[in-house]
Amino acid sequence: MTPIATPWRTFRVRPENLPARRIAAAAALVARHAAGGLLQALRDAVLQENPR
Repeated sequence: MTPIATPWRTFRVRPENLPARRIAAAAALVARHAAGGLLQALRDAVLQENPR
């Protein structure tokens, strides 16, 4: 099964929710925590006593 390429619908979408921006944010998050592991970073953030 081949995915069908269709243009993204961005009409009435807030800039923070644009697909390209979300993909870039996810890539930056993964790159930032690539060495130590993303799940470990999330676990540490949840268990942190003084949240930011």
